[in-house]
Amino acid sequence: MVQFGPLIVLIPALWFVHNARYLVAVLLCYALAKLAEFYDPAIFSDLPISGHAAKHVLAALATYFILRWRLMAADDKPNAISAREPSEAALY
Repeated sequence: MVQFGPLIVLIPALWFVHNARYLVAVLLCYALAKLAEFYDPAIFSDLPISGHAAKHVLAALATYFILRWRLMAADDKPNAISAREPSEAALY
């Protein structure tokens, strides 16, 4: 049950988050990682990489998409300092 805990958070977040394209990529990476873990022997017999290693690569890729999502959310928020003070360009 612990392995599917992220789905408890991720699937509802897709409905409540304003721009969820990165979270869809996270969900896709998570699903592919679970498949790579399940089909580890078949993947290792056909490819030069094991399913376990592919799972870790996909987990790292999911982490990248979470970082991109958070950075995008931070860019959408107005800067509290610039909202109170005039910009430096406006002074010249």
